[in-house]
Amino acid sequence: EHIGRDPAEREVLTEEVELGEVINGIQRRILQVEDGPATDELRERLMLVEDAYRDLRGRIGAKHGGLLPLVEIRPVEPSSLQGFLDENTTLFDYFVTAEDGLYVWAINRAKIHFEKIDLTRQELRGLVFSFLQAIRGKDKRKIETLSRNAYDVLLRPVIPFVSGDRIGFVPDDALLYLPFAATNYRGRFLAEGFRIFHLPGTGLLEGAVKRVSAAPQDVLAFGKPDLDNEALDLDHGLLEIERIRKRFSGTTAVVGEEATEANAAERAAGYDLLHFAVRGQFVPEDPLDSALLLTPANGRDGRLTAREIFDLRFDARAVVLTGCDPMPEADPEGKGWIAMHRALLRTGSASVVSTLWFVADRAAVHGLDIFYRQLGKREPVADALQAMQLQMIREGQPPYAWAAFVLTGKY
Repeated sequence: EHIGRDPAEREVLTEEVELGEVINGIQRRILQVEDGPATDELRERLMLVEDAYRDLRGRIGAKHGGLLPLVEIRPVEPSSLQGFLDENTTLFDYFVTAEDGLYVWAINRAKIHFEKIDLTRQELRGLVFSFLQAIRGKDKRKIETLSRNAYDVLLRPVIPFVSGDRIGFVPDDALLYLPFAATNYRGRFLAEGFRIFHLPGTGLLEGAVKRVSAAPQDVLAFGKPDLDNEALDLDHGLLEIERIRKRFSGTTAVVGEEATEANAAERAAGYDLLHFAVRGQFVPEDPLDSALLLTPANGRDGRLTAREIFDLRFDARAVVLTGCDPMPEADPEGKGWIAMHRALLRTGSASVVSTLWFVADRAAVHGLDIFYRQLGKREPVADALQAMQLQMIREGQPPYAWAAFVLTGKY
Protein backbone atom coordinates (compact mmCIF):
# COMPACT_ATOMS: atom_id res chain seq x y z
CA GLU A 1 0.00 0.00 0.00
CA HIS A 2 3.04 2.31 0.25
CA ILE A 3 3.68 2.69 -3.46
CA GLY A 4 2.90 6.33 -4.12
CA ARG A 5 5.52 8.96 -4.79
CA ASP A 6 4.04 11.38 -2.25
CA PRO A 7 1.47 11.34 0.61
CA ALA A 8 -1.44 12.18 -1.70
CA GLU A 9 -0.68 9.27 -4.04
CA ARG A 10 -0.14 6.91 -1.13
CA GLU A 11 -3.50 7.89 0.34
CA VAL A 12 -5.53 7.18 -2.82
CA LEU A 13 -3.64 3.95 -3.51
CA THR A 14 -4.20 2.79 0.07
CA GLU A 15 -7.91 3.53 -0.33
CA GLU A 16 -7.92 1.62 -3.63
CA VAL A 17 -6.30 -1.41 -2.00
CA GLU A 18 -8.78 -1.37 0.89
CA LEU A 19 -11.84 -1.06 -1.36
CA GLY A 20 -10.44 -3.74 -3.66
CA GLU A 21 -10.03 -6.13 -0.75
CA VAL A 22 -13.63 -5.51 0.33
CA ILE A 23 -14.88 -6.21 -3.20
CA ASN A 24 -12.72 -9.31 -3.39
CA GLY A 25 -14.07 -10.63 -0.10
CA ILE A 26 -17.73 -9.99 -0.96
CA GLN A 27 -17.44 -11.58 -4.40
CA ARG A 28 -15.90 -14.70 -2.96
CA ARG A 29 -18.45 -14.93 -0.13
CA ILE A 30 -21.24 -14.77 -2.72
CA LEU A 31 -19.72 -17.82 -4.40
CA GLN A 32 -19.60 -19.72 -1.11
CA VAL A 33 -23.19 -19.27 0.11
CA GLU A 34 -26.42 -20.65 -1.30
CA ASP A 35 -28.91 -18.34 -3.00
CA GLY A 36 -31.26 -16.64 -0.60
CA PRO A 37 -31.58 -13.53 1.59
CA ALA A 38 -27.90 -13.69 2.57
CA THR A 39 -26.83 -13.66 -1.08
CA ASP A 40 -29.20 -10.80 -1.90
CA GLU A 41 -27.75 -8.77 0.97
CA LEU A 42 -24.21 -9.45 -0.20
CA ARG A 43 -25.04 -8.43 -3.77
CA GLU A 44 -26.57 -5.16 -2.59
CA ARG A 45 -23.48 -4.43 -0.52
CA LEU A 46 -21.27 -5.29 -3.47
CA MET A 47 -23.09 -2.78 -5.68
CA LEU A 48 -22.52 -0.01 -3.12
CA VAL A 49 -18.82 -0.79 -2.74
CA GLU A 50 -18.32 -1.04 -6.52
CA ASP A 51 -19.95 2.40 -6.88
CA ALA A 52 -17.47 3.75 -4.35
CA TYR A 53 -14.64 2.08 -6.26
CA ARG A 54 -15.72 3.64 -9.56
CA ASP A 55 -15.91 7.03 -7.87
CA LEU A 56 -12.38 6.53 -6.56
CA ARG A 57 -11.11 5.64 -10.02
CA GLY A 58 -12.64 8.85 -11.33
CA ARG A 59 -10.82 10.85 -8.67
CA ILE A 60 -7.56 9.04 -9.43
CA GLY A 61 -7.97 9.76 -13.14
CA ALA A 62 -8.64 13.43 -12.51
CA LYS A 63 -5.79 14.11 -10.07
CA HIS A 64 -3.33 11.23 -10.45
CA GLY A 65 -3.80 9.97 -14.02
CA GLY A 66 -0.46 8.18 -14.05
CA LEU A 67 -1.69 5.82 -11.34
CA LEU A 68 -4.59 4.39 -13.35
CA PRO A 69 -2.49 1.52 -14.78
CA LEU A 70 -1.98 0.32 -11.19
CA VAL A 71 -5.63 -0.03 -10.31
CA GLU A 72 -8.24 -2.40 -11.68
CA ILE A 73 -11.57 -3.67 -10.50
CA ARG A 74 -10.96 -6.71 -8.33
CA PRO A 75 -11.72 -10.28 -9.48
CA VAL A 76 -15.04 -10.80 -11.20
CA GLU A 77 -17.24 -13.85 -10.81
CA PRO A 78 -15.62 -16.94 -12.35
CA SER A 79 -18.50 -17.43 -14.79
CA SER A 80 -17.50 -14.23 -16.61
CA LEU A 81 -14.02 -15.69 -17.20
CA GLN A 82 -15.18 -18.80 -19.00
CA GLY A 83 -15.68 -17.01 -22.31
CA PHE A 84 -11.99 -16.17 -22.46
CA LEU A 85 -10.90 -19.81 -22.12
CA ASP A 86 -10.59 -22.28 -24.97
CA GLU A 87 -11.45 -25.96 -24.52
CA ASN A 88 -7.82 -26.80 -23.86
CA THR A 89 -7.26 -24.38 -20.95
CA THR A 90 -8.12 -24.53 -17.26
CA LEU A 91 -7.63 -21.71 -14.78
CA PHE A 92 -6.83 -22.26 -11.08
CA ASP A 93 -7.64 -19.11 -9.11
CA TYR A 94 -6.33 -19.17 -5.51
CA PHE A 95 -7.25 -16.97 -2.54
CA VAL A 96 -5.81 -17.39 0.96
CA THR A 97 -6.88 -15.89 4.28
CA ALA A 98 -5.09 -15.63 7.60
CA GLU A 99 -7.52 -17.91 9.44
CA ASP A 100 -10.29 -19.29 7.20
CA GLY A 101 -8.00 -21.21 4.86
CA LEU A 102 -7.24 -21.42 1.17
CA TYR A 103 -9.88 -21.22 -1.55
CA VAL A 104 -9.43 -22.31 -5.14
CA TRP A 105 -11.67 -22.09 -8.20
CA ALA A 106 -11.04 -24.50 -11.07
CA ILE A 107 -12.48 -22.79 -14.14
CA ASN A 108 -12.73 -24.17 -17.64
CA ARG A 109 -15.01 -23.41 -20.55
CA ALA A 110 -17.60 -26.00 -19.51
CA LYS A 111 -17.74 -25.79 -15.72
CA ILE A 112 -16.57 -24.16 -12.50
CA HIS A 113 -15.58 -26.05 -9.37
CA PHE A 114 -14.98 -24.45 -5.98
CA GLU A 115 -12.83 -26.05 -3.29
CA LYS A 116 -11.89 -24.98 0.24
CA ILE A 117 -8.52 -26.23 1.51
CA ASP A 118 -7.68 -26.28 5.22
CA LEU A 119 -4.44 -24.33 4.99
CA THR A 120 -3.89 -20.94 6.62
CA ARG A 121 -1.71 -18.21 5.18
CA GLN A 122 1.17 -19.04 7.52
CA GLU A 123 0.94 -22.76 6.73
CA LEU A 124 0.90 -21.97 3.03
CA ARG A 125 4.00 -19.81 3.32
CA GLY A 126 5.75 -22.51 5.30
CA LEU A 127 5.04 -25.08 2.58
CA VAL A 128 6.17 -22.80 -0.26
CA PHE A 129 9.32 -21.59 1.48
CA SER A 130 10.32 -25.13 2.50
CA PHE A 131 9.90 -26.31 -1.10
CA LEU A 132 11.99 -23.42 -2.39
CA GLN A 133 14.69 -24.08 0.20
CA ALA A 134 14.89 -27.73 -0.85
CA ILE A 135 15.18 -26.78 -4.53
CA ARG A 136 17.81 -24.10 -3.91
CA GLY A 137 19.75 -26.60 -1.79
CA LYS A 138 19.37 -29.28 -4.49
CA ASP A 139 18.22 -31.70 -1.78
CA LYS A 140 16.75 -34.47 -3.93
CA ARG A 141 14.99 -36.33 -1.10
CA LYS A 142 13.33 -33.21 0.30
CA ILE A 143 12.38 -32.05 -3.18
CA GLU A 144 10.59 -35.33 -3.84
CA THR A 145 8.77 -35.22 -0.50
CA LEU A 146 7.71 -31.59 -0.72
CA SER A 147 6.84 -31.93 -4.40
CA ARG A 148 4.29 -34.60 -3.45
CA ASN A 149 3.08 -32.60 -0.46
CA ALA A 150 2.55 -29.47 -2.53
CA TYR A 151 0.63 -31.44 -5.14
CA ASP A 152 -1.50 -33.28 -2.58
CA VAL A 153 -2.49 -30.08 -0.78
CA LEU A 154 -2.79 -27.57 -3.61
CA LEU A 155 -3.58 -29.52 -6.78
CA ARG A 156 -5.04 -32.92 -6.01
CA PRO A 157 -8.44 -31.49 -4.97
CA VAL A 158 -8.88 -29.66 -8.29
CA ILE A 159 -6.82 -31.60 -10.84
CA PRO A 160 -9.83 -33.84 -11.74
CA PHE A 161 -11.54 -30.73 -13.13
CA VAL A 162 -8.79 -29.93 -15.64
CA SER A 163 -9.87 -29.69 -19.27
CA GLY A 164 -7.06 -29.98 -21.79
CA ASP A 165 -3.31 -29.77 -21.26
CA ARG A 166 -2.85 -26.08 -20.44
CA ILE A 167 -3.16 -24.75 -16.88
CA GLY A 168 -3.16 -21.10 -15.91
CA PHE A 169 -2.40 -20.25 -12.28
CA VAL A 170 -3.71 -17.10 -10.60
CA PRO A 171 -1.72 -17.37 -7.37
CA ASP A 172 -2.27 -15.48 -4.14
CA ASP A 173 0.26 -14.48 -1.50
CA ALA A 174 3.32 -16.79 -1.37
CA LEU A 175 1.87 -19.07 -4.07
CA LEU A 176 3.30 -16.51 -6.46
CA TYR A 177 6.72 -18.07 -5.78
CA LEU A 178 5.70 -21.73 -5.98
CA PRO A 179 7.31 -23.55 -8.94
CA PHE A 180 4.12 -25.41 -9.88
CA ALA A 181 5.99 -27.02 -12.79
CA ALA A 182 8.10 -29.00 -10.29
CA THR A 183 5.21 -30.41 -8.24
CA ASN A 184 4.63 -34.16 -8.42
CA TYR A 185 1.94 -35.35 -10.83
CA ARG A 186 1.36 -39.10 -11.17
CA GLY A 187 4.99 -39.81 -10.39
CA ARG A 188 6.25 -37.16 -12.79
CA PHE A 189 6.59 -33.39 -12.75
CA LEU A 190 3.53 -31.30 -13.56
CA ALA A 191 5.48 -29.77 -16.46
CA GLU A 192 5.55 -33.20 -18.10
CA GLY A 193 1.78 -33.24 -18.35
CA PHE A 194 0.80 -29.61 -18.87
CA ARG A 195 1.83 -26.33 -20.42
CA ILE A 196 1.76 -23.73 -17.66
CA PHE A 197 1.27 -19.98 -17.48
CA HIS A 198 0.65 -17.49 -14.66
CA LEU A 199 -1.42 -14.34 -14.22
CA PRO A 200 -1.03 -11.78 -11.43
CA GLY A 201 -4.80 -11.27 -11.53
CA THR A 202 -7.89 -12.58 -13.32
CA GLY A 203 -8.37 -9.13 -14.82
CA LEU A 204 -5.44 -9.89 -17.14
CA LEU A 205 -6.99 -13.04 -18.61
CA GLU A 206 -8.44 -11.36 -21.69
CA GLY A 207 -5.03 -10.01 -22.64
CA ALA A 208 -3.46 -13.41 -22.09
CA VAL A 209 -5.51 -15.01 -24.86
CA LYS A 210 -5.26 -12.29 -27.48
CA ARG A 211 -3.41 -13.26 -30.63
CA VAL A 212 0.02 -11.78 -31.18
CA SER A 213 0.95 -10.54 -34.65
CA ALA A 214 3.69 -12.37 -36.52
CA ALA A 215 6.33 -9.64 -36.23
CA PRO A 216 9.88 -10.12 -37.56
CA GLN A 217 11.89 -12.10 -35.03
CA ASP A 218 14.29 -9.37 -33.98
CA VAL A 219 15.85 -9.56 -30.52
CA LEU A 220 17.21 -6.77 -28.33
CA ALA A 221 19.43 -8.22 -25.60
CA PHE A 222 20.92 -6.38 -22.61
CA GLY A 223 23.74 -7.85 -20.56
CA LYS A 224 26.82 -7.27 -18.41
CA PRO A 225 25.95 -3.72 -17.27
CA ASP A 226 28.70 -1.78 -15.48
CA LEU A 227 27.44 -1.82 -11.89
CA ASP A 228 30.71 -1.40 -9.97
CA ASN A 229 29.62 -4.34 -7.83
CA GLU A 230 30.90 -7.80 -8.77
CA ALA A 231 28.29 -9.42 -6.53
CA LEU A 232 25.61 -8.18 -8.96
CA ASP A 233 27.31 -9.47 -12.12
CA LEU A 234 25.59 -12.18 -14.13
CA ASP A 235 28.59 -14.27 -15.08
CA HIS A 236 26.77 -16.08 -17.87
CA GLY A 237 24.90 -13.08 -19.25
CA LEU A 238 27.21 -12.60 -22.21
CA LEU A 239 27.09 -16.32 -22.97
CA GLU A 240 23.27 -16.16 -22.97
CA ILE A 241 23.41 -13.35 -25.52
CA GLU A 242 26.00 -15.19 -27.63
CA ARG A 243 23.68 -18.21 -27.85
CA ILE A 244 20.74 -15.98 -28.79
CA ARG A 245 22.73 -14.37 -31.60
CA LYS A 246 23.39 -17.82 -33.04
CA ARG A 247 19.66 -18.54 -33.03
CA PHE A 248 18.48 -15.15 -34.33
CA SER A 249 20.45 -13.26 -36.94
CA GLY A 250 18.46 -10.13 -36.15
CA THR A 251 19.86 -9.79 -32.62
CA THR A 252 21.09 -6.48 -31.29
CA ALA A 253 23.32 -6.83 -28.24
CA VAL A 254 23.60 -3.90 -25.82
CA VAL A 255 26.26 -4.70 -23.23
CA GLY A 256 28.68 -3.13 -20.79
CA GLU A 257 28.67 0.65 -20.64
CA GLU A 258 26.00 0.75 -23.39
CA ALA A 259 23.52 -1.29 -21.32
CA THR A 260 22.04 1.86 -19.82
CA GLU A 261 18.64 2.74 -18.47
CA ALA A 262 18.20 5.29 -21.26
CA ASN A 263 18.97 2.75 -23.99
CA ALA A 264 16.47 0.30 -22.52
CA ALA A 265 13.78 2.96 -22.41
CA GLU A 266 14.48 4.42 -25.84
CA ARG A 267 15.45 1.42 -27.97
CA ALA A 268 13.20 -1.42 -26.83
CA ALA A 269 10.15 -0.54 -28.91
CA GLY A 270 9.63 -2.55 -32.09
CA TYR A 271 11.50 -5.72 -31.12
CA ASP A 272 9.79 -9.11 -31.11
CA LEU A 273 11.82 -10.35 -28.13
CA LEU A 274 13.52 -8.44 -25.31
CA HIS A 275 16.17 -10.21 -23.25
CA PHE A 276 17.53 -8.73 -20.00
CA ALA A 277 20.47 -10.69 -18.61
CA VAL A 278 20.61 -8.26 -15.70
CA ARG A 279 19.74 -8.35 -12.04
CA GLY A 280 16.22 -7.63 -10.87
CA GLN A 281 15.74 -5.80 -7.59
CA PHE A 282 12.39 -6.01 -5.78
CA VAL A 283 11.32 -3.48 -3.14
CA PRO A 284 8.28 -4.61 -1.11
CA GLU A 285 8.06 -1.39 0.90
CA ASP A 286 7.80 0.61 -2.35
CA PRO A 287 6.90 -1.90 -5.11
CA LEU A 288 7.05 0.62 -7.92
CA ASP A 289 10.69 1.24 -7.03
CA SER A 290 11.47 -2.38 -7.99
CA ALA A 291 13.91 -2.22 -10.86
CA LEU A 292 16.12 -3.81 -13.49
CA LEU A 293 19.73 -2.86 -12.74
CA LEU A 294 21.49 -1.31 -15.73
CA THR A 295 24.58 0.84 -16.28
CA PRO A 296 24.38 4.26 -14.57
CA ALA A 297 25.03 7.03 -17.11
CA ASN A 298 24.17 10.62 -17.99
CA GLY A 299 22.94 11.48 -14.53
CA ARG A 300 20.64 8.46 -14.24
CA ASP A 301 21.17 5.83 -11.56
CA GLY A 302 20.73 2.86 -13.92
CA ARG A 303 17.65 1.57 -12.08
CA LEU A 304 14.87 1.08 -14.65
CA THR A 305 11.98 1.01 -12.17
CA ALA A 306 8.51 -0.42 -12.51
CA ARG A 307 7.21 3.14 -12.13
CA GLU A 308 9.24 4.19 -15.19
CA ILE A 309 8.35 1.08 -17.18
CA PHE A 310 4.63 1.87 -16.82
CA ASP A 311 5.23 4.88 -19.08
CA LEU A 312 7.06 2.91 -21.81
CA ARG A 313 5.85 1.01 -24.87
CA PHE A 314 7.59 -2.23 -25.89
CA ASP A 315 5.03 -4.41 -27.73
CA ALA A 316 7.29 -7.46 -27.52
CA ARG A 317 6.07 -11.02 -27.91
CA ALA A 318 8.05 -11.83 -24.77
CA VAL A 319 10.26 -10.00 -22.29
CA VAL A 320 12.78 -12.42 -20.75
CA LEU A 321 14.39 -11.62 -17.38
CA THR A 322 17.14 -14.06 -16.37
CA GLY A 323 18.56 -12.35 -13.29
CA CYS A 324 15.59 -12.24 -10.92
CA ASP A 325 15.93 -13.41 -7.33
CA PRO A 326 12.81 -12.01 -5.63
CA MET A 327 13.65 -13.20 -2.07
CA PRO A 328 10.13 -14.31 -1.11
CA GLU A 329 10.79 -14.41 2.63
CA ALA A 330 11.30 -10.62 2.54
CA ASP A 331 8.19 -10.06 0.39
CA PRO A 332 5.81 -13.00 0.95
CA GLU A 333 2.93 -11.22 -0.77
CA GLY A 334 5.03 -10.58 -3.87
CA LYS A 335 4.32 -6.85 -4.06
CA GLY A 336 7.54 -5.98 -5.86
CA TRP A 337 7.28 -8.97 -8.19
CA ILE A 338 3.69 -8.13 -9.15
CA ALA A 339 4.49 -4.45 -9.75
CA MET A 340 7.35 -5.31 -12.12
CA HIS A 341 5.33 -7.86 -14.09
CA ARG A 342 2.26 -5.62 -14.35
CA ALA A 343 4.48 -2.80 -15.58
CA LEU A 344 6.10 -4.95 -18.28
CA LEU A 345 2.73 -6.27 -19.45
CA ARG A 346 1.40 -2.72 -19.46
CA THR A 347 4.01 -1.79 -22.09
CA GLY A 348 1.99 -3.83 -24.58
CA SER A 349 4.28 -6.84 -24.31
CA ALA A 350 2.39 -10.10 -24.46
CA SER A 351 4.29 -12.08 -21.84
CA VAL A 352 7.14 -12.05 -19.35
CA VAL A 353 9.43 -15.01 -18.70
CA SER A 354 11.38 -14.56 -15.48
CA THR A 355 13.07 -16.54 -12.72
CA LEU A 356 11.80 -17.40 -9.24
CA TRP A 357 15.42 -17.68 -8.08
CA PHE A 358 18.77 -16.79 -9.58
CA VAL A 359 20.07 -19.83 -11.48
CA ALA A 360 23.82 -19.32 -11.19
CA ASP A 361 25.25 -22.04 -13.41
CA ARG A 362 25.68 -23.00 -17.06
CA ALA A 363 22.54 -25.13 -16.97
CA ALA A 364 20.51 -21.93 -17.20
CA VAL A 365 22.34 -20.95 -20.40
CA HIS A 366 21.64 -24.39 -21.82
CA GLY A 367 17.96 -24.18 -20.91
CA LEU A 368 17.59 -20.72 -22.41
CA ASP A 369 19.25 -21.94 -25.60
CA ILE A 370 16.57 -24.64 -25.90
CA PHE A 371 13.85 -22.08 -25.15
CA TYR A 372 15.05 -19.69 -27.86
CA ARG A 373 15.45 -22.53 -30.32
CA GLN A 374 11.74 -23.25 -29.94
CA LEU A 375 10.81 -19.57 -30.14
CA GLY A 376 12.75 -19.46 -33.39
CA LYS A 377 10.26 -22.01 -34.73
CA ARG A 378 7.48 -19.54 -33.78
CA GLU A 379 6.13 -21.83 -31.12
CA PRO A 380 3.88 -20.21 -28.49
CA VAL A 381 5.88 -19.05 -25.49
CA ALA A 382 4.28 -21.60 -23.12
CA ASP A 383 5.09 -24.41 -25.57
CA ALA A 384 8.68 -23.25 -25.89
CA LEU A 385 9.06 -23.10 -22.12
CA GLN A 386 7.62 -26.59 -21.69
CA ALA A 387 9.91 -27.95 -24.42
CA MET A 388 12.88 -26.56 -22.51
CA GLN A 389 11.67 -28.12 -19.26
CA LEU A 390 10.98 -31.51 -20.85
CA GLN A 391 14.41 -31.74 -22.49
CA MET A 392 16.19 -30.78 -19.28
CA ILE A 393 14.16 -33.32 -17.31
CA ARG A 394 15.11 -36.01 -19.84
CA GLU A 395 18.75 -34.97 -19.44
CA GLY A 396 18.49 -35.52 -15.69
CA GLN A 397 18.76 -31.85 -14.74
CA PRO A 398 17.36 -31.06 -11.26
CA PRO A 399 14.38 -28.69 -10.78
CA TYR A 400 16.84 -26.03 -9.64
CA ALA A 401 18.00 -25.63 -13.26
CA TRP A 402 14.64 -25.48 -15.07
CA ALA A 403 11.72 -24.87 -12.66
CA ALA A 404 12.83 -21.31 -11.86
CA PHE A 405 11.57 -20.07 -15.24
CA VAL A 406 7.90 -19.06 -15.23
CA LEU A 407 5.69 -17.48 -17.85
CA THR A 408 3.38 -14.61 -16.91
CA GLY A 409 0.83 -13.37 -19.42
CA LYS A 410 0.16 -14.51 -23.00
CA TYR A 411 0.55 -18.25 -23.36
